[in-house]
Amino acid sequence: PVHLAHIESEGKDIVIDGMTRLHALELANFFDVPVYKHNFKTRLDALMYAYRLQLDRRNLNDAQKLAAVEKMLLLKNPENQKGKTAAIIAAQLNMSTRNAEKMINIIKNGDEETKQAVLSQKLSVNKAEKKVQSGKKAARQENFELESEDFFPPELKEFDEETKKADIDGKV
Repeated sequence: PVHLAHIESEGKDIVIDGMTRLHALELANFFDVPVYKHNFKTRLDALMYAYRLQLDRRNLNDAQKLAAVEKMLLLKNPENQKGKTAAIIAAQLNMSTRNAEKMINIIKNGDEETKQAVLSQKLSVNKAEKKVQSGKKAARQENFELESEDFFPPELKEFDEETKKADIDGKV
């Protein structure tokens, strides 16, 4: 069957699953099509449902999941959903929260080259996330500067010099 969504906020219906079947039936001049009708408050709700349908039917690879997470991040409406973003996306895409967190980290903190490597299946999500994490660690280390202060107050500096000299002469 074709899945049709009625979007209450827009007052219209859209096909959310079965577009290819519908097109093929249309080309064959066959117009008796079984349809499941769903009501959704927003287009985002309909899209989330469509993603869930796709994931229930297919084994998506890392690239497809990353693309879905990226779209969901762009479309996520915090007013409609409460909770941790990764947990919400994980539930919608039927994956672990940790995997969703890794993908969100790649999308938000990774460079375009890393993201494209995952999307082109040249790099796994785990390896890409490790690369992003090591890049963040290197950046933190570059920004870290050790600042030192004089250990001794000015009135004890003279004593400190005497101690150093005595130590050098082997008296301490």
